[in-house]
Amino acid sequence: FNVREAKLCFIWSRLRCLDESSNLKAFTRSRALTFLEFLESLGRIADAISPPPPDELVAIGATSDHPTTQYYTQITHELGFLPDRLSAGFTAPKSRPLDAKLEQLIEWMGDALLETFGAKDGKVLLNKLKQRRGKSYQLGKSGMA
Repeated sequence: FNVREAKLCFIWSRLRCLDESSNLKAFTRSRALTFLEFLESLGRIADAISPPPPDELVAIGATSDHPTTQYYTQITHELGFLPDRLSAGFTAPKSRPLDAKLEQLIEWMGDALLETFGAKDGKVLLNKLKQRRGKSYQLGKSGMA
């Protein structure tokens, strides 16, 4: 999974096309997603990265409470990128249902947000996400590589 595939997920998740050259508001809108489009993009990303199934994670040695996070943390630390899997990609035959892949993606994203914001649990994370930030605020690098 790379930047190009992430951009494709973003573009394909937009449920309507706008004439980006017509005005500034249309151009700005073309660079954002509605909540429904965001959910669509999560599904497309989960399908594109196709996380390994839980039994495969156990066989690899990811046996923590959050095996998907453990796997991706370990693999990105070792390789520096997410390796392609046979079932990953837009044209690959689908080996598992989307809801299973999406559940693993959300687990990984949640753990990455907890680490990025230094939160101990979901409640603390939610409070930190609700805090106002200045215009110059930069999130920086997350744990999602």
